[in-house]
Amino acid sequence: MNKKIISVITACTLALSFAGCGKKEEKAPETTAVNVTVSEAKKGNVAKLIEYTGEVKATSSSSVSSKVSANVKSINVEIGDYVKAGQVLMTLDSTQYSLAYNQASAAYNSALAAKNNAQASYNQVSGGSLEQSKVNMNQQVSQAQSAYDTALDNYNRQKALFDIGAISQVALDTAKTQMDNAKVALDTAKTNAQINESVVAPQTEASAGAGVNQAQAAVSQAKAALDIAASNLANCTITAPISGYIASKTVSIGQMASPGVEAFNIKNSDSVDIEINVTESVIGSITEGAEANIDIKSAKLEDIKGLVSAVGEAKNDATGMFPVKVTINNKDGKIKVGMLADVSLTTETVEDVLTVDFNALTLKNDKYHVYVAEGDTAVKKDVEIGITDGKKAQVISGINAGDKVITDGKDFLSEKNNKIKIVK
Repeated sequence: MNKKIISVITACTLALSFAGCGKKEEKAPETTAVNVTVSEAKKGNVAKLIEYTGEVKATSSSSVSSKVSANVKSINVEIGDYVKAGQVLMTLDSTQYSLAYNQASAAYNSALAAKNNAQASYNQVSGGSLEQSKVNMNQQVSQAQSAYDTALDNYNRQKALFDIGAISQVALDTAKTQMDNAKVALDTAKTNAQINESVVAPQTEASAGAGVNQAQAAVSQAKAALDIAASNLANCTITAPISGYIASKTVSIGQMASPGVEAFNIKNSDSVDIEINVTESVIGSITEGAEANIDIKSAKLEDIKGLVSAVGEAKNDATGMFPVKVTINNKDGKIKVGMLADVSLTTETVEDVLTVDFNALTLKNDKYHVYVAEGDTAVKKDVEIGITDGKKAQVISGINAGDKVITDGKDFLSEKNNKIKIVK
């Protein structure tokens, strides 16, 4: 009985021993480290940017039309051609205007000759004949004065002789008559000289001067007509008022060109404008002269610089937004009118603040967090951010300067899967 019990116990013991030897010890699964790239949180400056898309437009354009009516003789440009200011765009038939110019030129030369003749006559009168007439009058007065003085002396002598009875009354009367006649001749000479000086000479000179004035007026009138004719003739050659590209052409050879009817439209693209519309919340932070960053994908241009050239003072009723114009230098002509451009403008700047690489941020449930590398472990930390320029962001709270935040590989991390290997 005891042997049987012992055998059972032994068998059970052996069975349990074999069962124990067959069972292996379980191990915890190994965690694979995530390769990550880190960037240090540090002090710096951050600018807040706003981004808009606008259409490229010519800074200036010019409508070109003829100033005279004439048939088109030649056209030197086509749509898309680049022209410089002053370059000939087209010419008109100038036959009638050339004839009108020649006639006006002949009339001007004739009026100029008449004026020169009138001036010569005036010079002759004022500097020649009038002066000679004055000299002659003065000589006549002098001669009459001398004759009167002689007659007066003779009368006085005859009177003295008559008083002593040396001559007759007839002789005295004759001497007096001679004296009286000389006096009349003297008065007449003085009167003539005075009239000549005060009346005749001025009238003669005035008449000659009036002739000069009339001739000068005729010259001025002829010159005005000549200038008009010359302008009309010159206007038969139509030139570009500005440099730029021919945007439109509405004329053909043989067609009648008329004043005020557009023949060409030129758009100056040496510099171009980008027109954007911004909201009321940011218009107050945009000023003329502010720098803008521009990307134009169709021209394969990135991060080119422009300047705000105009800021709208009133809201556009149609869009409910404020217009802003940004001007870009386009001397190389790579930017074409009509292209779409992405414009970034700085509206606010903060300096000497804690910043992190924008790629380190993760937004979840309207809250931002980052992963900070602490040894081989990534620690999730909630952060409050301020402004951002899209490349870096201001950190208000949550981490400290010098913390190494994870920028690449963060999407594979979690609070449980937090083992990392820093590769850069």
